[in-house]
Amino acid sequence: MSWFSRKTPADPSKLPPGDIGRSLVGGNTFSFHHDAHALILENQVRHPGARIFRAKVIGRDVALVIDHALATEVLGRDESKKGGRNDGESVGPRFSHRQAYQQLLATFFAEPNILLEDEDERERARHRREWDDHMALLVQADRWDPIDQEIRNITGRHRSDWISRPEINLYESCKDISRDVVFHLFLGVSRQTHPELFDQTLRTSDTSLRGQFSIPLRGSLGLFLETTYSKGLRAQKEFNEIVEERVKADACPFLHETRHTTGMDGEIPHESLTAHLSMFSSSLVIKALASYLTFSLCQLSRLPQPVLANASIDHVLLETERLCPPIIGVLRRVLDAPWTPSGTNVEIPVGWETWAYFPLINRDVEVYGKDADCFRPDRWNDSSLPPPMTFGSGGKTCLGRDLIRSIVKSVLEESVRDGTRISLKDELEDSMLDFLGWKHAEVKGWPAVKQLPVQRPRYPIWMKFEGM
Repeated sequence: MSWFSRKTPADPSKLPPGDIGRSLVGGNTFSFHHDAHALILENQVRHPGARIFRAKVIGRDVALVIDHALATEVLGRDESKKGGRNDGESVGPRFSHRQAYQQLLATFFAEPNILLEDEDERERARHRREWDDHMALLVQADRWDPIDQEIRNITGRHRSDWISRPEINLYESCKDISRDVVFHLFLGVSRQTHPELFDQTLRTSDTSLRGQFSIPLRGSLGLFLETTYSKGLRAQKEFNEIVEERVKADACPFLHETRHTTGMDGEIPHESLTAHLSMFSSSLVIKALASYLTFSLCQLSRLPQPVLANASIDHVLLETERLCPPIIGVLRRVLDAPWTPSGTNVEIPVGWETWAYFPLINRDVEVYGKDADCFRPDRWNDSSLPPPMTFGSGGKTCLGRDLIRSIVKSVLEESVRDGTRISLKDELEDSMLDFLGWKHAEVKGWPAVKQLPVQRPRYPIWMKFEGM
């Protein structure tokens, strides 16, 4: 099946509206290189009241979902009960993660891979249970404490450097600290004690990410004429070898703390370790963590300082996730039968992808109120609010959600320790203020935010750290 063409029998009169993007490979293409949010807002103006739009992503047919209820309908579906087959007959649409990401990720991350497995696959429940049990063990106090202390030590070193400077480039600084934390936690690799290995790990991880988000064309006439995709595959192989060596050396705190405090050596089958540790320590995870830290620190700078009780930090993090999700969305492919989104008169054909667009789903006024565009941490005093969809929903909720939240909270607490004051050096551009929920700006989109592969500032944000 070609990347650029898939014959999809569809009744044009039943397809959702949409005119998204501009492309050399066809019309209605959602572009990775422009302001994605502006294109979506333009379609909202053209098609008022629409909750789902027609689009293409690198030549693939996509139904772009911007409504919380419809996203829940896709992501929250228990496919093993509602969307599978019964005696060989289809009982409704399934929404497949594996099929949606087959060409993007499957060749980079080996099986078994929980990221790709669908809910109705035979081994999925066991694989997920093994990893959920491991995560639950890891974040228990006696096992998390030594990891947390090292995260705080890493943060303390960066914080001392930040305080010594008149200002720092916030995203680049958060990316540096994210590399240190992720490589330490998942690989046991330190910038200080393993400088050459650290650089090799970073180089191969970054090259692999560029390959994952490129057109999947293999080819090479030597290193200088090799396609980005082929370079990425070669780098991922080298990266996997690094991971395998670290696992064999029992050097990864992520594994070590649970193995040696429980006396159990087999919580996670060996065959899945390399694939999943490669995924957890990937450049995409590093950049997503850097995004989360960047915008969380921006939000903290807006609040009265010295900062905050622990409960308030939790609420700041939830509100940051809601307004500024690092990943803008996830894909699911429609299988078995067309999907008719509830409350609409459209039909999404089999073979199409649905794309849940988190930045608008998380700002749905029907769910979060008329001030859904505003940064207001105290809204989370209402325990009935559904959490942001930033980490997905349903059976495919992100494996590392609780772990990432714990890491970010530790970094933030250490960053503002002992009354350290943080402040932005310059006034932010209007679209960034709108993105952060600080000010409703009459702008078309968020030109100050680069949205793919993660949301991050397009231009430097300069922040000042002042010790007491």
